[in-house]
Amino acid sequence: ITEAGSLVVTGNIREIEKPLAPEIYNFQNESKFPMVAKKDFYKELRLRGYHYNGAFRAVRSARTDGLYGTVEWDYNWVTFMDAMLQIQILGTDSRSLLLPTKIRKLRINGVHHFNMINKIDPENRVIDVYVDHKNNRIVAGGIEVIGLHASPVQRRKPPGIPVLEQYEFLPYLPAPEMTLSNAARICVQLALENMSISKVKLVEVDTDGRDTVLTKFIDAIEDLPIVTGEYMYLTDRKIDEIPGIHIENGKVENLSNYHFIVAGGTRGDLNEDVIMNAQKVLVDNGYLLLRERPTTNISNLKLPEQFHLITVIPIDNNEEVFVLLQNISKKLQLQPTVVKVSDSDMKFEWISQVQSAISMKSAVVAYAFNEKHNGLVGLVNCLRKEPDGNLVTCFYIDDPKAPEFNLADPFYSSQFALGLAFNIYRHGTWGSLRHLNLPVNDEVKPRLDHIYGNVIQRGDLSSLRWFEGPLDPEDCIIKIAYSSLNFRDVMLATGRLATELYGSNRIDQSCVLGFEYSGINMQTGRRIMSMVVKGGVASYVDKPSKLIWNIPDHWSLQDAATVPVVYITVYYAFFMATDIRKGKSILIHAGTGGIGLAAIRVALAYNLDVYTTCSTPLKKKFLLDTFPQLEESHIGNSRDTSFEQMIQCETDGKGVDFVLNSLSEDKLLASVRCLGQSGHFLEIGKFDMANDTKLGLGCFLKELTFHAVLADSLLVAPDDDIWVIIFCTILLLRFIDNLIKSHFACST
Repeated sequence: ITEAGSLVVTGNIREIEKPLAPEIYNFQNESKFPMVAKKDFYKELRLRGYHYNGAFRAVRSARTDGLYGTVEWDYNWVTFMDAMLQIQILGTDSRSLLLPTKIRKLRINGVHHFNMINKIDPENRVIDVYVDHKNNRIVAGGIEVIGLHASPVQRRKPPGIPVLEQYEFLPYLPAPEMTLSNAARICVQLALENMSISKVKLVEVDTDGRDTVLTKFIDAIEDLPIVTGEYMYLTDRKIDEIPGIHIENGKVENLSNYHFIVAGGTRGDLNEDVIMNAQKVLVDNGYLLLRERPTTNISNLKLPEQFHLITVIPIDNNEEVFVLLQNISKKLQLQPTVVKVSDSDMKFEWISQVQSAISMKSAVVAYAFNEKHNGLVGLVNCLRKEPDGNLVTCFYIDDPKAPEFNLADPFYSSQFALGLAFNIYRHGTWGSLRHLNLPVNDEVKPRLDHIYGNVIQRGDLSSLRWFEGPLDPEDCIIKIAYSSLNFRDVMLATGRLATELYGSNRIDQSCVLGFEYSGINMQTGRRIMSMVVKGGVASYVDKPSKLIWNIPDHWSLQDAATVPVVYITVYYAFFMATDIRKGKSILIHAGTGGIGLAAIRVALAYNLDVYTTCSTPLKKKFLLDTFPQLEESHIGNSRDTSFEQMIQCETDGKGVDFVLNSLSEDKLLASVRCLGQSGHFLEIGKFDMANDTKLGLGCFLKELTFHAVLADSLLVAPDDDIWVIIFCTILLLRFIDNLIKSHFACST
């Protein structure tokens, strides 16, 4: 099937003469996993990157283990079968975006399907869906999906630059010293939480010739989703254009419905003119920001009567202080309904109280008193975004010395009179919680805790970063000194190999880079080299694998980190998967790679006739210089299939006895054709196996054997096979030592 000339799907369709109804087996009705409704189901899928809409939102309910659900039948086969596949997504503990790429068999028994539909309520057409993980089957009605295979795909990179912020308590009076950028953020956040607006109008009046601060307000607003701004700068000076700001020589009294006015202070004719006209220019609860000098005595500052003093923020440039005033609302303040929100109220009686008060258009004061884990602030923040949510005010008391909450108490009534949406009392002062810029510290410091390396975005090697890990160094046995990056790590980082191959849940998939390392055993002090399934690019290993070796005294830790993977792979391929013999021939692909170099060295030591491939003339010269025993005519190109012709010519059409392959796709198939009678194919790459690449059976007429050489499988071998690992470990050490000694003997 093609669409617009592109292949969509391949397969065979045939009619079954005597179709059978799909059987349902291995299903357990009783389960500890709860059912989730349609809304919650698609919310979870949306978090995972699946954005289903319209008729494709056909799942009515699903069990959270992904083994059972119900799907709505609307006489649309496509949406119904798609919903069948959606249910099993819940059974995977992963945030990866998995899309179906292969189905071994899809059987549809239309007669049985419609017989079932005729038996169900026409007003509630839902069909049960059963997922059988053991046999990889999904059954619903007369439809049976067998052998579903899903592959992870890359998510689209989120647009823009991430906003990095910290969340902390800041007192209103006195506020701590702030950067100009953070001071602007505080002012914007105050305005947005006290006024239900999505567009902020700001005007700054140039009263003393200082540079405008509107650019800082623009930065603060642009970091917020949905919110936009309109900015004006009134000045009689000739200045260059400022992006995003309308500049004109005008009067502030000609403006109206602004949320912010910024002026130079309280002194001077221009400032006094701005203050005098501010109330009619501002909306109710609008803000007047005065840029006072640091030498100004704030306590003696004469403030306009129609404004409340909200906060005073010293700026760290030692040139000014922000004095933020709020326009007193002309609306009559109603007697509020006081509601205590407590985490000990398991009946949630406060919900009906809040609902009733809002429905009566009554002001609500929701308060929490000395409860560390109370979510009142977040609750009120959400309520104020609902219709009539501006009626709700938050008082969060987090100080054991504070008096019992009572609005009749002047301690609370004076704060309530300010009309602020959020009033938090902590450390003996009133304040609020604010999002501030996260300071970037470029100073390089030694890390003593557990860290690991990973890419933020698979496919983007420039996103490789260090992350804080979950391990406690005091509980770890191995401290890593050097980690090696292998081809497998490159494939994982670039996204050509799925992280799901090395972990079934999100925790296991978070730290997959690193296959081998060298380090120190913290218990014995020994220098060791080892392999791990994953997480070798890190500072510590908590559970070392069974494959661990002492490092010979004449090796450095740096050199030792490059040994385990390549030599155990070669040993596994040459002596465990098969058994190489003197006088035989072998084709070793990618000869200048780590495994390639080790394999050539071993093959030459065992007097094999060696053929190899590389990708550039420079690498070819390196091979000839490193291994004088190699013949130039025995080195082919690994970038295409021309090496096949080289093998047939050099062996008179007989082919080679062994192929150690790491190439993929058409080059893999060409490598199989390079084998002679009773040849052995040793596959060390995972790309084609992960993609289930087809290999015709005709090649096996030559009595070939195909071996998957997966050295990492030794790391998870069961205890019954421990003797194999121990035997392999001992022989590998002797093997490497003898090989290196013979190499140095030849060199001298």
